[in-house]
Formats: sequence, structure tokens, C-alpha cells
Amino acid sequence: MKEVIVLIAFVVSILAANMFPGTPGHPPEPHNVAEAAPSPLDGPG
Repeated sequence: MKEVIVLIAFVVSILAANMFPGTPGHPPEPHNVAEAAPSPLDGPG
């Protein structure tokens, strides 16, 4: 049951970050997160 609560909290946090992009702790432009993340095509290294 705890996993469900964590999953809900995770989704809510994402929605909140998208609704309030200027919130401290979140990047002002969420689409930059995907660019900063390592690409799956790069492999394990």
C-alpha cells in the first residue's frame, strides 16, 4: 500500500512542477531536464 502512496505523491509533484514552473527547487523550463539527462543511446558508458 505504501508503494501506491509514493506513486501518487510522485505524480502530484510532477503535476505541481508543471503547473508552477517558477517554484523553487524546479527548473524554470521543465523541457531542459530531458536535454540535461544522459541519452539512452549513449549506453552505460
